[in-house]
Amino acid sequence: LAGVFGRMGNHDQAIAYSQKALAHDPENAEAHFNLGVAYHEQGDATGARREIDRLRGLHRDDLVDRLNQVIQ
Repeated sequence: LAGVFGRMGNHDQAIAYSQKALAHDPENAEAHFNLGVAYHEQGDATGARREIDRLRGLHRDDLVDRLNQVIQ
């Protein structure tokens, strides 16, 4: 759901759903990606970079590359 809310421009909801997913599974790479996108869309570069670092820690270079493309 976080991705859907993000595409609709409702970044607060995207963040809330991503955080909820991560509370249940801290290694949910898609949730980290969606959270990074939502942070970026809200102007929170630090939050977006933090999610990139977390994706690197999960060895999800594919999502690191996608998130980097979004924030550039």
